[in-house]
Amino acid sequence: MTNVDSAGSADDAERALVGRRATKGARWTSMANVSIQAIRIGSGVIIADLLGPAEFGIVGLVTVVTLFVEIVKDLGFSLAVVQAKERPSDGQLSSLFWLNILFGAVVFLGLFVLAPVVAGLMNHDEIVGLLRFAGLGFLLSAPAVVHTGLMRRDLRFEVLASIRYLQLIGLVAVPVTLAWMGFGAWSIVWGANVAAALSSIVLSIADPWRPNLKWSPREAVVFLGFGGTVSATRVVNYVTQNGDRILIGAWLGEIPLGYYNLGFRLVLMPVRLFGVVAVEVLMPAMSRLQDDVAALGRIYRRTVGVVAMVSIPAMMFIAGNAESLIDLVFSEEWLPAAPTVTTLAFAGCFQGIIGVTPPVLMALGRIRMLLTAAILLAVVSLTAYGIGAQFDVESVAVAFLIALVVMVIPYLALPARLTGVSFRELLGSLAPGVALGGLVYFVVRASRELLVDGSDVVAQALVPTALGGVAFLIVAMAWRPPVVADMIEVLPIPGRIRKVLKR
Repeated sequence: MTNVDSAGSADDAERALVGRRATKGARWTSMANVSIQAIRIGSGVIIADLLGPAEFGIVGLVTVVTLFVEIVKDLGFSLAVVQAKERPSDGQLSSLFWLNILFGAVVFLGLFVLAPVVAGLMNHDEIVGLLRFAGLGFLLSAPAVVHTGLMRRDLRFEVLASIRYLQLIGLVAVPVTLAWMGFGAWSIVWGANVAAALSSIVLSIADPWRPNLKWSPREAVVFLGFGGTVSATRVVNYVTQNGDRILIGAWLGEIPLGYYNLGFRLVLMPVRLFGVVAVEVLMPAMSRLQDDVAALGRIYRRTVGVVAMVSIPAMMFIAGNAESLIDLVFSEEWLPAAPTVTTLAFAGCFQGIIGVTPPVLMALGRIRMLLTAAILLAVVSLTAYGIGAQFDVESVAVAFLIALVVMVIPYLALPARLTGVSFRELLGSLAPGVALGGLVYFVVRASRELLVDGSDVVAQALVPTALGGVAFLIVAMAWRPPVVADMIEVLPIPGRIRKVLKR
C-alpha cells in the first residue's frame, strides 16, 4: 500500500470515528436537553404561579443578567481550546485557567459596584441586590471553563450531559423550594449560583487535567484573537436576544414583561437549546474535520434538516393552540399572554434554524464573519424592538418575528457558501420540516375550531395536540425523507424503538 493510500485510509478512519462520536454525542446532548428542558418548563410553571406576573417580570430582568453570565464567562477560551488543530500545551491551558479566574473576580466586583447604575437604566432600583448577587455567578463558573473545553475537544459528551443533570439541583430544586418559601425573585438567582458552583466542582473532578500554579498571560496570547472575537459576538447576540425584554421592562412595565418572559421561557429557551446542541456537538466535530470541505457540507446540510424537522413542528403545536395550553397549565391571570406566546412560537421556527450557523463558522475559524453577521442581526432586531415597544408587548413579539424573517436567508447562506452547499440542496434539507410543521399547525388549528367552545379545557388543550402529533408521525413515517433517518439516529430514542423505526 502506498503512502497516499495509507493517508487516505487514515483520513477515512478519522472521519468515521468523529462521525460515530458526534452521533453519540448528539444523542446524549439532545437527551439531556429535552429531559432537562421539560423539567425546567415544569418548574417554570410552578415558579410563575408562585410569584405572579409582576414578580415574574422582575425575574425576567434578573435573567437578563444571569444569561449574560453564561455567554461571556469564559472569554471564548473554551471554544478556542476546542477549535485549535493541536491540543494546547499544559502551560497554555493553565494560563487560560487562571486568566478566567481573574476575569471572573473582576467582573463580579465590577457588577457589584455598577449594579445601581444598571438597575437605574432598567428603571427598577429594587433589583440592585439581585444584580449584585447574580454577578457572583461569574466567579463561581470560572473554574469550569478549561475543563469544559477539553471535554468537548475529546468528544466526551456523555460526561457533560451527566453534569447537566446534576445542575438541576440548582436550576430546579433550589428556586422552586425558595419560591415556595417566599423568597421571590431571589430564588432564581440562588438557583443559578448553586448550579454554577456544582458545575465547576464536578468538572474539576471528572476531567483529569490539573492547572499548574506557574502561568503567564503570554501563554494565552494565541487564543486571544479567536476567544476575544467569540466573546464580542456573544455580547452582540446577548444584546439582540435580551434587548426586547429590556425595552419592555423599561417602557411597558413588569406585567407585560411577565407575559413576554413566559413566552420566552416556554418557546425561545427550548428552541435556543438546539443552538446549545450545535455548539456542544457540531462545532467540536466540524473542528476535527475543518480541512475536509465536502464532509463539512454534508454535516451542515443534514444538521439544518434535523433542526428544522424538530423545531418547526414543535413550535407549531404551541402556535396552533397557545390559549388552550396556557388555560390548562396556568392560572387565569396568564391568559392575556396567549397572543404573545403564539407570535413567539412562529419566531421560534426561524430562531432554531439560525442557531446552526454560529458553530459552523466557529469551526471553520471564520469568527470575523460571524461577528459581522451578529452585528447586522442586532441592528435589524433592535430597530424592530424599538418600533414595537412604542405600542404593546404583542407588537414587540411581532417585531422580533419580522427581524428573524429578514435575517434567516443571510444566516443560512454564509455557512452554505463556505461548505459548498447549494441553495437548492439547502431548500431540500428544510422542506420536510417546513411541510410537516405546516401540517401540524393545520391539524391543531382545525381540530381546535371543531371543538365546541363549552368543551372541557383539558380536551381543548390535549385533543388538538394529540391529533397533530398523530398526523406528524403518520406522514413522516410514510414519506420518510432522508432527514427522518438522521433525526431517528440523533434523537434520544430507546435502542429497540430506533431499530424498529429504521426498518
